[in-house]
Amino acid sequence: GVAAFVNLMCLHLPLSELWPEVIKSWGPGILMLAVGKFSGKIGSGDGSVLLVAGSILGSVKIAKVFTGSLLLAGVTAVVLLMLRKAGKNDKIPFMPFLTVSVVLLEVV
Repeated sequence: GVAAFVNLMCLHLPLSELWPEVIKSWGPGILMLAVGKFSGKIGSGDGSVLLVAGSILGSVKIAKVFTGSLLLAGVTAVVLLMLRKAGKNDKIPFMPFLTVSVVLLEVV
């Protein structure tokens, strides 16, 4: 995480542009951590991984990864509900969807 933050700091942006970039790139991770803290339904590991990934990928790519992983998780949840393999209160891990989204982003 520290190395990823240093990587973000080495973007050679002026200080006035660096902090907005840091905040935007950490946004999805902070959102996941906040929702997990208040709802208890999201693990802190997901938010922590998004914070580090945001530091590595930057704000534009992490927004695409976050959106893609939410879409993949949502479609998977709907399919599992339709096939009656899971109930509405069952939990599914989010990390595999983050991984697939990163791979798809880098391949496509």
